[in-house]
Amino acid sequence: MRNFFILSLLLWHGAASAISIFLDDTNCQLSDNNQSFKTDIRLSPTTDDLNEKKVMLRKKLITEYLATIDHKGTHSAYIKERFVISNSQRNSTAGNDWVVRQLHYTLNVTSATDCDEGYALTTAEFITGERTYNTVLVPKKEIIVQPKGKARPFSSFAIPTLSHSSLFGVQLNDSKQKVEQKLGIASLELASANQQVLVYFRNHAFHFVDNKLIGYQYHRELLPMSLNNELNLLDQAISLETKSQESYLLSQDLEPNDLSTLKNNYKNFKTALFKVDSAQSKHRIISLQLGSLISDMEMTSPCFNFDGKSNNQFAQLNAQARLKMHTTKGKKVLVSPCNEMVYFSRGYISQIKLAPPIDTHDLNLGPLKSYFKKDKWQFYSLSQGDSITELTELGSYDFFLDSAEFSSNDWDGYFHVIEDKLISATLTPNHAY
Repeated sequence: MRNFFILSLLLWHGAASAISIFLDDTNCQLSDNNQSFKTDIRLSPTTDDLNEKKVMLRKKLITEYLATIDHKGTHSAYIKERFVISNSQRNSTAGNDWVVRQLHYTLNVTSATDCDEGYALTTAEFITGERTYNTVLVPKKEIIVQPKGKARPFSSFAIPTLSHSSLFGVQLNDSKQKVEQKLGIASLELASANQQVLVYFRNHAFHFVDNKLIGYQYHRELLPMSLNNELNLLDQAISLETKSQESYLLSQDLEPNDLSTLKNNYKNFKTALFKVDSAQSKHRIISLQLGSLISDMEMTSPCFNFDGKSNNQFAQLNAQARLKMHTTKGKKVLVSPCNEMVYFSRGYISQIKLAPPIDTHDLNLGPLKSYFKKDKWQFYSLSQGDSITELTELGSYDFFLDSAEFSSNDWDGYFHVIEDKLISATLTPNHAY
């Protein structure tokens, strides 16, 4: 009961400070802003009050930390903590010896960005040691409490039903924050000034204007394969309901009367014939729509154009990238209009992939057509289509079949080569970028 009272008070405090605490999230991009706090407290020699004292120490030091930040903004803090118990023997004036037990506590706090909100803790949860649920701060300082599941974000839709009244548990006109709170972190996000598209798995797109959900889009081949391969493949039975409560599976074979029913219920409803055996083909859904879709976005995002300079750090690239992804392992990937994909770990570049320009003619997610240009990737003095011999300007290479194994002072990796021309590459840095 006491912990609940403390938790209630601190939930209000956590809402006021708008801080999310992360202990176990390996996706956090850590900044150079690190602070360390230390304190200690005496333990009773006769009673087991360790957990209560831990709460007291956490409260003291997190309060000290909160006093150092600007409460007008929102903050993500990556925390490492350490408790150590020391025992020392002391003598009294009467000649009796006794043991003094002390609990020492160290709190290290690093400002972070791009953490996985599925692992977010409020100050109250952190202080009391609660790890069973999340509290998510949304506009108007409303606190939504949700259970913590073992599944990673975007592993499955909790409500696997699509209808005019419910898009997997959300509705048209819901805010972007509410959609993310209900569905988890999206696999892909494309954003301009007031327009955003969130893609879950490889096939489900949610379109937003001015932070409001205006439409939903399903397409069997929504994304180009160069992006598709990075994202989670959904293997889940999804129900599709009509206004008259008829139910279908999104992946099922359809009869002629099913086609007319579904076409009258969903926009852009399209099917294709799939072989079910050697003598028979059946219709299956390849696309449908609810609400309105964004067909075009005004983008001014530059290419990354790697040159090894300091402006290739995470903060700079993250600010200019309009297309961001999370891989099947939950890693953050930034994608430039020149199809340069940058992978990060702990705020540093861990890998880059360079690919040929994407053919936008048949893209089924409209805003991607305005994002991907025909520009070629750049890597120092090299660009896509250059001769393999130009690799010697940057380092050494060994050529075998259609691959050049490359090594330099800064990078190792492979370039894919066709007719002695550089086509694509996968490279890892030799030190932190």
